[in-house]
Amino acid sequence: MEDQSACTGEDLLDVFKALNINLLNVNPNTIRAWFDTDDKNMKSLLEWMCTSLSAKNYVSPLEYDEFSKLENPLKDDKYETEVERIETEHPSIFSIEDTELDIELLEYELEHLDDEEMLLDQALAINRYINTLSAKEDAAVCSRFYLALFVFTICQNVPSSCTFHLG
Repeated sequence: MEDQSACTGEDLLDVFKALNINLLNVNPNTIRAWFDTDDKNMKSLLEWMCTSLSAKNYVSPLEYDEFSKLENPLKDDKYETEVERIETEHPSIFSIEDTELDIELLEYELEHLDDEEMLLDQALAINRYINTLSAKEDAAVCSRFYLALFVFTICQNVPSSCTFHLG
């Protein structure tokens, strides 16, 4: 009885897709056809490719290009020593959960800094307008009106979950 592989050309295409491997001009049907065979060696190759290729052992062209540009890449013991040093200085740097949380917090902060910049730009424009008022106009009345408008604008952009402590 022959040992037939359970993997198919379609399984290999799924592996390629998971690894973002670009087939370029190769038609997926061609890959399916290569492995649509009873040849034991071809089935063995297919089985090996489907079970061995993974994100842990695949180097993308971009990664390879970046690595080849390094002048003194860390290898073996030097690599391990550097990883340990980095983990000691920054304990959670290799923690996906902590890093994702840090990224989310920084994105949130950046979004609110953008909002703050917009409000400050509006305040600057209001201030410039007040300074250009003619002598006939009551600058004090206009100033109070625009200050109230600015405070209203700020309050509209503050999330309801935020609280301020005055004092």
